[in-house]
Order: sequence, then structure tokens, then C-alpha cells
Amino acid sequence: MNQDNNFGSTGEAPTHPELLDFLAISFINSSWSIKSLIKQIVLTKTYRRASDMNQKNFLKDPENKLFWRISPQRLDAEVIRDSVLILSGQLNLRPKPGSQVYETSKTATRLRATESTSFGTHSNYRSVYLPVVRDLLPEMLKTFDFTQSMLSAGKREQNNTSSQALYMMNSKFILSQSDKWAKLIIQQKKTVDEQIKEAFAMSYGRYPSTSELSGARNLFSSFRRSKGLAKKKTSTKDFVSLSAICQSLLASAEFRYRQ
Repeated sequence: MNQDNNFGSTGEAPTHPELLDFLAISFINSSWSIKSLIKQIVLTKTYRRASDMNQKNFLKDPENKLFWRISPQRLDAEVIRDSVLILSGQLNLRPKPGSQVYETSKTATRLRATESTSFGTHSNYRSVYLPVVRDLLPEMLKTFDFTQSMLSAGKREQNNTSSQALYMMNSKFILSQSDKWAKLIIQQKKTVDEQIKEAFAMSYGRYPSTSELSGARNLFSSFRRSKGLAKKKTSTKDFVSLSAICQSLLASAEFRYRQ
């Protein structure tokens, strides 16, 4: 289907014109009910396909124009940020009263570029409630292809860049949220294996495989033996090691992509 703004001669031709006609007729026959149309689509076998790779189908249709599987889709920037805050137990679901922009700028005549990151980094409100100031987007939203507020976009771009991986590995926001998430898990689970399994279940919705559990144990042990933690207390070593595992889960593709 054409998902861009161009529906005329400059746009791409629809891949399934007969399907569009069928849906249009169904829409009319349902008394123009959008709810009925959405229900009809989401209950189809095609919509509910998994993202599993099939080499035979891939050779015939590498671009997946025939929808033989659901293409893996990266989550929007707001969803990634909110998911991180949910795991760390920090997300505030209520709207922020008043204007955060006014609070930031009431003592200044002009917002400084360095203040823009405070909207997202030091706030635990849902991303939808963050102020969008022209050219001063919160760092995480900008890194993960948040649409420019001054432009019209029928579909967001989704880029896979090194800056995104570096952000998930080095940003103060991700590091602090990993620490808070690790503290929550330590309060709930006692053994290392239980803590690792809990981290996987919370972030991926599944428990780790045997190889994943073994790899996580090795990562935990390597951090625990690091020189920087040699003189630290046992509880501190365990906390820092588990936080590293939490961060690695946040930085993974499985966390950022809808499978």
C-alpha cells in the first residue's frame, strides 16, 4: 500500500488494488464504520502473521510485498522511552500540570539548546506529554527519528544508525534507568538466575533460552570480577553486574523492534 503523502502520479502504485476496492466496498456497506473496517483487518490471517523468516518465500518476494510475514518494525521513539521508564518503575501516567516550557524559560528570554534535553532526560512523564519545541527536541526522541514538528509527514522515517546504539549504551538516561530497574528486580528476586529470568520476562515477555541464560551469567560474573569493583561490597558488585545486564537488554534489537 502507498504509505507516503503522494497519492497522485508522483506516488507509488498500490501493490494490492483489488484489496483496496474490496475494503472500500466493505467500508461503505458497514455504514462507513471505521471500527468495523479496523476489526475486519485485524482479524485476518495476514494481519496476524508472525515475523518468522521463510527462505523459500523470501527468494520469491524479498520485499514482502505479498505479506507472507509481518515485517519487523522498530517501535516509535515515544514507545521506546516510555517502555524504559515502565521497566524502571518511573513512568508517571498522569499529564504534567502547567507548561514545562514556561517553567524552563520563565527566567530567561530565550531557551538555550542545552536545556532541551531536560524535557526528556529529567522527566518521568509519558512522552506524549513532553513539550515539542522547534529545533529543541528531547535527545532520545531526536535520536530515534521523531518527526520534525514543522513538517507534515504521512509516515515516519525509521533509520538504523550507530548513534542509536551509542545512545542506548552511553546515555545518562539509559544508565540511570538501568540502575533503577536493577534495584526493583533485586527487591523482588533473590538469586542471580531468578533476577536474570525476571529481567528477560519484563523486557521481552519471555524467559531466556539456555544459551541466553548462560551468556547472562557470564556477563554478570565478568562485571563482578572487574578491577573497578574489586574493593566494593558484595551487594554493590551484584547490583552493578545486574544493572549491566539490564542495560544490555535495553540496547538489544529485540527490545526496540516489534516482532
